Amino acid sequence: MPAWPGDILKSVGWLVTKLSSIGITLSAGDMILTGALGPPLPLAEVEHVKITSSQFGEVEAWFDQGNVIIV
Repeated sequence: MPAWPGDILKSVGWLVTKLSSIGITLSAGDMILTGALGPPLPLAEVEHVKITSSQFGEVEAWFDQGNVIIV
């Protein structure tokens, strides 16, 4: 198994315990979204961001002074 930044997989145990404390259990096939694998990046006043994933496709957005103007 690859090494994850900050050993993010350790968070799964915490999540299971937390959910269990409120009566929720995870089942086989449930997906856990762990967030980004890198740090947030600052945007310039006007910036175009485009991300391509071989598994999920492509998404892009334009920002103006930090506000999304087109997705």
